[in-house]
Amino acid sequence: MPTRPCSANGRCRRSTKRWRPTGPSWPARCGATAGWNPQTAACRCTKCQAKPNAETGIEMLSNDGVHAHYRLTPHTGKTHQLRVHMLALGAPLLGDSVYPVLQPEPAPGQAPDFSRPLQLLARRLAFTDPITGQALVFESQRRLVWPAA
Repeated sequence: MPTRPCSANGRCRRSTKRWRPTGPSWPARCGATAGWNPQTAACRCTKCQAKPNAETGIEMLSNDGVHAHYRLTPHTGKTHQLRVHMLALGAPLLGDSVYPVLQPEPAPGQAPDFSRPLQLLARRLAFTDPITGQALVFESQRRLVWPAA
């Protein structure tokens, strides 16, 4: 898997992450499309004329026509990047309380509602230990539950 060794500002990044979200099966179109490849379910979206500052590899792993499992490989590490990119493709993550609509916080003293958790699972994290130089890989054994149709 490719890594992005150094950014333009000289900061080096030697980690890779893979996430497994569940969301709606994205349609054969994108919100603001520059290109769509139905064979690979790849979509390149552009929301403004500025140079993109976040990049995510997106691969559809399975699809029942209503929901789909995806493999997301972020090449940058922006806050909410995965959630925003999936929303831009028309496939917001299931259980997301921020996108597309911000849900209210529970009242003080009231317990949060965990009945619909965000369906985003960190499956794999790999990086080189900065002290020892050892390559480390961590993989989760957890699985997301396929939602009932």
